[in-house]
Amino acid sequence: MTAPLAPLGASDAPPHATPTRPQTAAHPENAPPEIAPLHCYAPATPARYTQRSDGWTPDRQRGFLERIAEGATVDEASASVGLSPGAAYALRRRAAGAAFALGWDAARLVARPAVAETLFLRAIAGQTERVTRPDGEVIERHRYDNRLAMALLNRLDRHADATEAANAATRMVATEFDAFLDVIAGDASPARAGLFLGERLKTDATIESATEQGAAGAALAPILALARADRWLRTGAGLASEIAIADLDPAARAGWTAAQWARAEAVGLLRLAPDPEPPIAPPAVPPAGSAAPAPASALCELHSDLHEGRVGDSPVWYDPIGDGWRTSFPPPGDFDGDEGSDFGDDGYSRACSADEAIILDTPRDREIAARRVVEAADRDAWFLGYAVDAGLVDADRLPAIGDTDADRVAGLAWAFDSHRSGDLDALEDVPDIAAPRDAEPKPPTGRSPAATYPFDGDPP
Repeated sequence: MTAPLAPLGASDAPPHATPTRPQTAAHPENAPPEIAPLHCYAPATPARYTQRSDGWTPDRQRGFLERIAEGATVDEASASVGLSPGAAYALRRRAAGAAFALGWDAARLVARPAVAETLFLRAIAGQTERVTRPDGEVIERHRYDNRLAMALLNRLDRHADATEAANAATRMVATEFDAFLDVIAGDASPARAGLFLGERLKTDATIESATEQGAAGAALAPILALARADRWLRTGAGLASEIAIADLDPAARAGWTAAQWARAEAVGLLRLAPDPEPPIAPPAVPPAGSAAPAPASALCELHSDLHEGRVGDSPVWYDPIGDGWRTSFPPPGDFDGDEGSDFGDDGYSRACSADEAIILDTPRDREIAARRVVEAADRDAWFLGYAVDAGLVDADRLPAIGDTDADRVAGLAWAFDSHRSGDLDALEDVPDIAAPRDAEPKPPTGRSPAATYPFDGDPP
């Protein structure tokens, strides 16, 4: 897994080493290698990754985390990638290693089953120790270290406790450790790690079940820490208020450097990808030669029973007191109607002329005429149906009555109403209706058999 060591350059030689002769035309063999890496480990890193100055490439970080997740120690994991444990701890402390530190904690949580199984085996079966005496005799003894086993197990159990909001991010990374390793292998930036956590903490059970603001804030603390680390790497400041903006003149943004653009974005001076504003539709142009239409809402307001009198600044209104239309428009040339004052005075109004009143009344007259036809048919059908339900008319003889012969139905009502004075002469064109014959009692439906009497002749 470890690549071969590269030869040491002149700058890497220890102080007591013999200095080499400089390269000359006579001694070309003393030329240094073309590529002398800063460290002696040359990993097979894909070309798209940038070589870090401390040697912790994304591939090395992933390899280290994989070894920790398998239960290896820091020394073993560091040696497997060709670096020292001190370098691993140094990266963990820096802002650039925020995602690496989070993955380290998650890897230890992933390794918990293997460590717990080892400790459980030692607690149950014990372990064998070899002791060499001064005389060279080797003694083996079997002992049980239960205190150490239980202490380590309890420590890991507390770390894995789901009720601790502070470890929510670590537990989440541990559940999707392979996906997080892909993030580390990509660019290992804190921003990527923060995005990884932010998209998952929206529906995390720890935050949904938190009833106190402090618990939710503790669960979000790792994301905030990653955001501050990413801001520090880009701008050199952990908070937006600490970013220097004295040299960020928007008028001179054409000459900004990449670092200035990064600081402007981090402090909130930029608006990235704003939503396009909808285009303003041009006003509709009426066709040539057509008169300008009146406002569409004027008709309903003028003829509404709820708006008797002038409404707002409407130039035309109906006057319920004068029972007529009035307007604030100037009068026509031949106008001789009522005017409250001279045109141009404040509050001027006049009665509408006969032609203007016809224009205003015609739409409503048409509407009422159409309603009269429809509702008259509904009226006749309703009263005839009521007469049938009341037992005044037999449904079988209903076609002989006629759908609109309501006068005959009214005559039947007078003939069957014994409580009235019987003033049938007051009705006009009341047909001769034979007195009802004695009939059997009304059926349960309430309809009387007497309703079978004819209108124009003797009963059959």
